[in-house]
Amino acid sequence: MGSVVPARSATALGTPDPDHVYGQGAVVPGDSGSGIISADGRALGVIVTTGVHTGMLGTAGVDAGTMGVTRLAPQVARAEQVLGTGMSLQTAPQL
Repeated sequence: MGSVVPARSATALGTPDPDHVYGQGAVVPGDSGSGIISADGRALGVIVTTGVHTGMLGTAGVDAGTMGVTRLAPQVARAEQVLGTGMSLQTAPQL
């Protein structure tokens, strides 16, 4: 209790880029498309890549990890632009 994290947990050292997050955690190629939520239960993004990612954007290693996550807000905005209609993210209550 307190010192154990739930299975399939991951950590991001920061979120310096509004379009993506790199996280550190157990991930395999079949996990692509899985949703990611923040510690407080907010929808954050979707796993899109696995493997070692390093801080290529000059963020001094803050932007690194074993999974690449695309953030939802820019993806929803792009979908609205392409489809020509407004969209809103619908979430279900946590169990």
